[in-house]
Amino acid sequence: LYVDGIIGDVGAGVAPARIGERVWVWNAAWGRAGGSAAQFVVLPSLYEGFGLPLLEAMHAGTPLLASDLPVTREVAGPAATYAPASDPVAWAAAICRLAESPAERQRLAGEGRRRARQFSWQRAARETVEVLVAAAHDAPGGTTR
Repeated sequence: LYVDGIIGDVGAGVAPARIGERVWVWNAAWGRAGGSAAQFVVLPSLYEGFGLPLLEAMHAGTPLLASDLPVTREVAGPAATYAPASDPVAWAAAICRLAESPAERQRLAGEGRRRARQFSWQRAARETVEVLVAAAHDAPGGTTR
């Protein structure tokens, strides 16, 4: 896919940016295979369970454009630019703004790195155990060891 083609398809007065680079499809190896070399990541999700792709992008220091969903705002906070999930014109405009603004991409990259440090597998495991212990304790006849 080419961004110019996507922007041309949605039209509605959105001028194509001088982009020309390909839009790459997300894959599991993205973060390990040089994701930080991307100008920015676009995640037009209609649904996210937690948002691991958001964390991978932020950890890599890659600016992020994500769907305006409660979960994406909770995970990414100020480290992303947001667009309504079902509004292609808004997405095209946001892509153009990010493509033309190195300063905004740099700001988002820094915010993303800072935000990603708030998440860890150790913390997730500890909080999961706390919830499970509390649930076992609160269950009828429940006890904890």
